[in-house]
Amino acid sequence: MRKHVITLLALLIVSAGSIGFLFAKEDSIERDWKTSNPPVTNREPCSGIDGNPYPGRLSRTALLPERSTNIRAGYDCWVDDVRVARHLEFRDGQKEEIKFRPDGTVSERTRTFATINGDIGMVQSHATYAKDGITFVTHDVYRGDGTLERSGRGERDGRYTQTYYFEDGQTIERLRNFGRLKEFVAEKIYRRDGTQLAGISVTMDELELGITLYAPDGRKQATMFRTKVGERGYVFADDGMTTVLEYAFDPYSRVAGYSDANGRLLQKVDMHFNRLVIAFLAKDEKRTYTQFRRDNDGVLRKVEERAFGSGTGGQLIRVIQMNKDGSRPESVLYPGEESMIKILDDGGAVVRIDYAKGGRIVRSETPSQSQQEIIPAEALEKPLPTAEQPKFRLYGPPLVYDYP
Repeated sequence: MRKHVITLLALLIVSAGSIGFLFAKEDSIERDWKTSNPPVTNREPCSGIDGNPYPGRLSRTALLPERSTNIRAGYDCWVDDVRVARHLEFRDGQKEEIKFRPDGTVSERTRTFATINGDIGMVQSHATYAKDGITFVTHDVYRGDGTLERSGRGERDGRYTQTYYFEDGQTIERLRNFGRLKEFVAEKIYRRDGTQLAGISVTMDELELGITLYAPDGRKQATMFRTKVGERGYVFADDGMTTVLEYAFDPYSRVAGYSDANGRLLQKVDMHFNRLVIAFLAKDEKRTYTQFRRDNDGVLRKVEERAFGSGTGGQLIRVIQMNKDGSRPESVLYPGEESMIKILDDGGAVVRIDYAKGGRIVRSETPSQSQQEIIPAEALEKPLPTAEQPKFRLYGPPLVYDYP
C-alpha cells in the first residue's frame, strides 16, 4: 500500500512538473508575443499602379481633398507607420501614384490617362526624383496615343536636358539645356527633316536672349539678341557671313542699316520720337540722299543731298524742302558763306532766288530766264529695304524648368 502511495505521489510530482513546464512554456510564448510585432490581421494589401500589391501587408489612410483642388479622391499606403505611396484620382479621370522613400521624400511619380471603365489607363507621365524629392532625375511625358512627347534626363553635375519630339515620338523637335541651378542655358530647334532651324542661348548674365537662325543647308541666316525692352540683330547674305542688315529697336527708337551682298552700306533708317530718317545711296553712286519724314504718316519734310565717295567727307550739296503735305519740293537751299535759296513753283521752276547770310535773307532776285530745278525722283521716293528683318517668333514651352 505504501508502495502504491509513493508511486502515486511520484506520478503526481512528475505530472505537476510537466504541467508546470507546460504552463511555463505557455508563459514564455506569451512573453515572446508581447515583445515582438504581432501578425497583422486587420490590414489589406495596397495595390501599385500596375495592380500588383506591394510586399507585405499594408494599411490605407483615406484623403479628404479640398474642393479647390482637382483631386476627387485618394489614399496613402503605409508599412509599419511609414508612408510608402499615395494614390490619387483626379476629377478629369486621370490617376497618379506617388512613391516615397523612408525619409518621406518623393522617389517616383506616375500619372495615367483617364479611361471609360475606371481601370488604370495608359501612362501619361513618369518621373524619378533625386534625394531631395524635388529635382528630376528622369521624366517622360506621353501623348494619348502612346507616343513620347518629351523626356528629361539629369546629369551628375546637376545639369538637366529636356528633349521634345514631333508627333511620331522619335524625331527630335528641340533639345533644351538647364544649368546646375535649373536656369535655362541653351536650346536647339530642328525641322522635321532633322536640319537645325534655330539655336537659342542666354547672354549678359541671363538678361539677353541670343537667337541664331539657320538655313536647311546649315548656313547662318540671322542672329538676334532680345531683351525685355528691345532687340538688336544681324541678317547675313547667302554666304552666311556677310551682313546685309544690322538693326536695333526699343520702345523709343528703331535703327537699321542695309548693305548689299558685298557688305557695302546702301541704306540707313532711323525712327526716333515721331521722326523717320532714311539715308540711302543714289543709283549713280555719286551722292546720298537723307530723307526726313514724319513717323506717324510717312510724310516727307525735307531731303539732304550729299556727295559720296573718297575724299568728299559727305559734303552737303543741297537741301530740298517740301511743302506742308509733302507732295512737291517747295524750295532748294545750296549752302555756302552766302546761302542760295531757290523758291520753286508747282512744276519745279525757279520763281525767286534768296541769298542768306547768318540766317538772314540779305537780298532776293528774280531769274532773268526760266530755270528748272532738276531733282531725281529717287530723292523723293521712299526706298525699299534690301533685306527683311527676321520674323522669327519664339514658340514652344516657356524657357523654365517646370515640368508638370
